Amino acid sequence: MKQHSPTMDELYRHCCTLLKQIEKKQQQEDYTEVRLLGLALDAIAEELDEKSNEYH
Repeated sequence: MKQHSPTMDELYRHCCTLLKQIEKKQQQEDYTEVRLLGLALDAIAEELDEKSNEYH
């Protein structure tokens, strides 16, 4: 079964969710979790970059 490739919109929404989680973890001073969420955010941002290049 071929995996569904997320759309730009889905990736963007996922970024927003991660940012909210990072904000909450920073308030709780859970910096390990902040770092992990940041890495996930970087990976999604990279995928968004690749997708935007496909459109141009």
